[in-house]
Amino acid sequence: MDICLLPNVKKYDLSSLTHLAVGGSLILPSQKKFVCDTLFGGRNIIQERFGTTENGFLTRQWSFSPPDFNSPKYASFGPPSPGVIIKIVDDSGNELGPHQVGEIVVKSNCTMKGYINEELPEEYTPDDWYPLGDLGYYDEDGWFYFKARIKELIKYRGSQLMPADVEKVLLQHPDVVEVCVTGKPHPIDGEHPTAFVVKRANSSVSESELIEFVAERVDNSKKLRGGVFFAESLPKSGAGKLLRRNVKDSLVKMCAAINDV
Repeated sequence: MDICLLPNVKKYDLSSLTHLAVGGSLILPSQKKFVCDTLFGGRNIIQERFGTTENGFLTRQWSFSPPDFNSPKYASFGPPSPGVIIKIVDDSGNELGPHQVGEIVVKSNCTMKGYINEELPEEYTPDDWYPLGDLGYYDEDGWFYFKARIKELIKYRGSQLMPADVEKVLLQHPDVVEVCVTGKPHPIDGEHPTAFVVKRANSSVSESELIEFVAERVDNSKKLRGGVFFAESLPKSGAGKLLRRNVKDSLVKMCAAINDV
């Protein structure tokens, strides 16, 4: 995304690039299309990879031509790789069917046997299913879709909200380039959805405009009650992964500083 914002980026000829593998964090379809339109003349060459350090690559979208921009599968990271079994389970460990959101658990021939000089996590046994700590679902064709990290869910009045549900709405606004939605602590409601936004250069869009934009497109629980904060950039790891924990920590500190918690 940062490359797309560089001046004169469109003057470079990237026609020799035929495949671009991405991973590390959720990439919304609108973001992928923005990159393809900006850098590759609308060519759809982005293919998502999904996996973990402990299990290796888990899906094989790389084996397929990327779905059309308008295809529902454009938001998928593909079907399981050979030697990998993926299922979706509820809080009790019961397997769920297509389009039912639950925790992603996997079995893989590449799953690690343990950590050097460290005990295994309590929930992990080498011969059992490995819980990823992610929410997702699969479609009728066995293609899997990521929804959210369980620990990053926003807890509002007993409900658990997925940041991506609000982020994808904000990214529909023409002045929004990047966004991170997290929970702002609230003494009664638990947390309020709050957005950190990187807007386009020279944009005059206001906090109230974006709050209203979201409110018109989401249900009541997902409204940006915590507000909108503008930033020049969002914190990322060396690999370019959005550091949501850093964003959340900054928000908590801001609230504490103004006695808002």
